[in-house]
Amino acid sequence: AHMVKVPSSGSGGKGMSGSKDSDAQGPRGHSLHLTVSAMQNWCWADFLEILIPEALEAAAASDKSISLREGLPRNFLSYMGTMHQLDDEDSGPEGLKQALEAVAKASSGEDGEVDEAVLAEAEAKQRIRARQNHFKDEAKKRIMRVCKQAMSMLDDACDQIGKRFLSDRLPPALLEPELSLTKAASSLSTSSKTL
Repeated sequence: AHMVKVPSSGSGGKGMSGSKDSDAQGPRGHSLHLTVSAMQNWCWADFLEILIPEALEAAAASDKSISLREGLPRNFLSYMGTMHQLDDEDSGPEGLKQALEAVAKASSGEDGEVDEAVLAEAEAKQRIRARQNHFKDEAKKRIMRVCKQAMSMLDDACDQIGKRFLSDRLPPALLEPELSLTKAASSLSTSSKTL
């Protein structure tokens, strides 16, 4: 947004320069400030704000697939969410067997025995990681379904953002007292008197 200062007739053109304090209401008179904004409500986020909810609704209502209307996995909160994020060291590409072998080597005592608690913890983390990956894969399938639906609705969303653009630029509706003072209201009352 850019601000343009328009000098009032009493300022003699001096309202366009000077310090902020000297441009304020003072001995030189008043000044008018006009803010011009470009691209307001006209970015990709605004467009997607229209498109994505409509695409989600259309994909969920589709007769082709019920995957978006299926229930969430049972007990998914026992392995998903911020509380269950595993450290980056646990999320490496190693398989379960390699991870368990590494834990076994690291936790084995001097006599070569494996610490059962450490091994059980590693197995539990691997089970959680597998369930998280499965959940993420299922979520990704559904997100991609909504994205596919959104791609087929681009023109509709463009129409909606265009309609909003035009609607937001209309002047505000006049109130009854204001309407009575307009030329249109006076011509209506004159034509009704002639009938």
